[in-house]
Amino acid sequence: MRKTTLLLLFPLLLAAGGMAYWILGHGAAASVPVVGPKEPESPDTPAPEQVADGPGAPTADLPDLPGQNSGEEPGREEVAASQPEGEPLVIKVLSGDRQPAAKAEVFCYEIKSWPRGYGQKRDRHWSELAVTDGQRFTADAQGVVRLPVVQRAVLVTARRPGEYGTRMVGRRHKAEELLMLQADQTVQVKVVDADGKGVARVAVGIHQKVPANRWFWGGNGFPIRGRPGGDGLPIGFTLNGASIEFGKGKNAPPRLDLRMVRDTDARGVAVFDHFQLYRRAADKSWSKELHDRFQASVLIPLAEPVAREFGGKPLPAEAIEMRVPALGRLVVRVVDHDGHPFQHAARAELRLVQANVPSWLHHAERRDPAGAGVEFARVGVGLRLRPHVALDDPDFKWDGAEIAGPTAAGQTVVVDVPIGSQFGVLRGRLCDEAGAPLVGLRPTFVIHGKAGRVEGEELTCGPEGMFQLTFARGKHEPPFMLEIRDTKTQPLRGAWVELDDLVVGQTTELGEVKIGPAPLLAHGTVTDDAGTPIARAVIQLQRQFEVGGKNPRLDWRNQPYAMTHSEEDGRYELRGWSPPGSVRLRASAREHFSSESEPFPLGNQVDLRLERFARVSGTLLAPEWLPARAVQIELRSSEKGVRPQRASPRPQRGKPERIFNFGPMHAGYYELVVELIGFPEPMLRVPGIEVRAGQRGPHPSLQSIDITGNLFRFEVVAVDGVGQVLTKVDGPLLARVPKLDGSPGSFVGFPWKGGKVEIVAASSQLEVWQLATGYKVERTTLTHGRSELRFVALPPARLVLQGLRGMVGPDTTVRVSMVLMGDTGLPSGLRVRDQQTGRSRGYSRAQLSKSSGAWLGTDDTVQVPLMREGRYRVVARLRAKSQSVDVVLGTVVVKLEGNPGELRVAVDRGKVQAGLDSLQQRLQKQAEKQAQRQGRR
Repeated sequence: MRKTTLLLLFPLLLAAGGMAYWILGHGAAASVPVVGPKEPESPDTPAPEQVADGPGAPTADLPDLPGQNSGEEPGREEVAASQPEGEPLVIKVLSGDRQPAAKAEVFCYEIKSWPRGYGQKRDRHWSELAVTDGQRFTADAQGVVRLPVVQRAVLVTARRPGEYGTRMVGRRHKAEELLMLQADQTVQVKVVDADGKGVARVAVGIHQKVPANRWFWGGNGFPIRGRPGGDGLPIGFTLNGASIEFGKGKNAPPRLDLRMVRDTDARGVAVFDHFQLYRRAADKSWSKELHDRFQASVLIPLAEPVAREFGGKPLPAEAIEMRVPALGRLVVRVVDHDGHPFQHAARAELRLVQANVPSWLHHAERRDPAGAGVEFARVGVGLRLRPHVALDDPDFKWDGAEIAGPTAAGQTVVVDVPIGSQFGVLRGRLCDEAGAPLVGLRPTFVIHGKAGRVEGEELTCGPEGMFQLTFARGKHEPPFMLEIRDTKTQPLRGAWVELDDLVVGQTTELGEVKIGPAPLLAHGTVTDDAGTPIARAVIQLQRQFEVGGKNPRLDWRNQPYAMTHSEEDGRYELRGWSPPGSVRLRASAREHFSSESEPFPLGNQVDLRLERFARVSGTLLAPEWLPARAVQIELRSSEKGVRPQRASPRPQRGKPERIFNFGPMHAGYYELVVELIGFPEPMLRVPGIEVRAGQRGPHPSLQSIDITGNLFRFEVVAVDGVGQVLTKVDGPLLARVPKLDGSPGSFVGFPWKGGKVEIVAASSQLEVWQLATGYKVERTTLTHGRSELRFVALPPARLVLQGLRGMVGPDTTVRVSMVLMGDTGLPSGLRVRDQQTGRSRGYSRAQLSKSSGAWLGTDDTVQVPLMREGRYRVVARLRAKSQSVDVVLGTVVVKLEGNPGELRVAVDRGKVQAGLDSLQQRLQKQAEKQAQRQGRR
């Protein structure tokens, strides 16, 4: 794997961990301080942007601004607080001095999904979603409101004149949740030209100075910790729109973290509401002077940055004024390979050609799909620029050639940027059957190849019904077909166009394409196993493709967009187009198993039958001390291909039984199997459990399964020779469990935790072996209850490897291993499952008394801790970088009782030199491979 790939994967893993942190522990955190402990509770959908904790700064003396949150809103109906059935959500609102915020407005928005694109830095603060789209309440004299019972996470925003606060509340909320208001702050930035006149339609950003290596929140609210790269330079990438940047180290200069973006109005003023909610919270790595430093920046392409620093405490009372140089206008028109303006949505970013340019001077705009181009209304004069263009589909993005911007104030420059040469374009005009152009129609365009879908897009037809479908051919092979589907008409209408080839780097003219009624592919009914019609079942057409490279095979794949739903009476009609070849139908529905038909000729009647899910439950009687994960219950079917159903019984509050659930499952006869985690054989079997299709709820044969009298509890403590608990035992407590017929059974193991182990067994006695490096192996029979196992310490084997250090030199690390040549009677490797947690772990031969090792120091002597006496093979592992070579040095007989003394091993210089030569060859091959990889980059 390339180093660059690893560098990208590492922050991606960090981001995934940050997502888990957000979802599990931070999603419901208040954006303002909350009194008392807060239960970790996450919203169903994370907020687009996390706001900072901490008290706000004093309110700046600013005039009222349009959109400022104060006073009543016209046209909003007051919602009276009510007490529906169940436990309501109670919110107590406190002011900045922790007094009840009487008469505060409280807005509650139940989060089903975030609006598309909401939460971007250019938008209003996400807390205002509750104000605009939520329900409005008024707090009583104690600052309390009772909201309706919530089914999802809730965004709650409260405000009073001069105060504002917001927070998330999870579905499993406390009886009373607190929301604290902060002083509401607003910052104004005014952009003027050389004559002092306000400049409208200019993007302005607020940056906060952030230490390069501190925690921060990405654009989607996920926490990432920056780490310096090996070359001392920042490493950046984008994850779902969240720009993530790694800092340079502790002593690196602070980076500028873009917090919010607003456009100037007709006066040239950009207004930033709720400034207090955008601050990053300080930590130990963040000095007080740096924490309260911000920068306002003009976010348009300019030869030199226009920015101004300001303090956050207190905020400036007057508008922050910034003067911009002469500006012009630039329009980037995206055209196809023949120069025709592209009719579909595109996004363009202007990147300054000069080096060491702040990222905020690269400016992006998006245009409407009208072919008019991407307009940059404000661009600095005299710049060399390189446009970067992307379509709605993120697969299509490319860099244009270097261009010159406006050369004089007020000048407009129009530049054509052709679609990248790595892409092809299909251009045509969509008409109805009478030849009338279908302007504004938004059908689905799909290109099919021999191996399946090549490209698929929804495109809006422009003037004269024109469309331009961009594609990347990849490794697809002919035959190629273009399918056009107007899914908004019933019955389905569209067109099917055969293509001679797909050629990238050029525009292929299709001319006039007429759409008409789609042919009937299949029709029939969908019923369940009892013959009842199934409504809203999904019927998908599948084609058989040849997949795989050197060893091709036939496989069934979904035909793109060839899908329909059954009606209330279970009937369906599937219309569309399909290339020649074998086809079948796959039907699926909620609470039913999916089913596939046999291959059939297109247009035939195909009736489909789906089996209903069965979901059954049972109860288990077990001792209270039984760990929740120590028992696993299965329903096993004798029918081939039916997977066993597994469940872990979980306790029920106030009831002695533990409940377990199975499903979805097929109808049939099953055997109930109760297993103890960690043991090879079941402790209980109950055959002949019948499950019917569609069966729900408690199963009569699965109630009150009693294992109380079959379980025995062992509590074992490891102690040393003077009776002190051994807190670190690296080997397992090994046991051998006989089979039900009395014959010798398998070995099982149990991990030590702090010198203790608890075992639940179906036998009152266990034959065990105690294993720990440096202690004698002992075999003992334990009786259930509490027991102590005394570990007898053994002196290490002291080896003298005559001349080895001098032969290998000081720079070669050597691991000396001793491998027992005889049979221990124990396994050489073992994987065990912890009865307390259900987690699995493995033990090596070294932890099972078969081998041991130690690192060779600066001389020829090494001490190896062992568990057994016997004849050992001595092996030296020579290591350098990531390569190693083993050299067998000889054999020794080890006696550990009494005073074993030293064991001298005569080292064969020829063997060691051969090992060093082999190691050097491996290192050389590794260096050559690395050089080749560097060359390919």
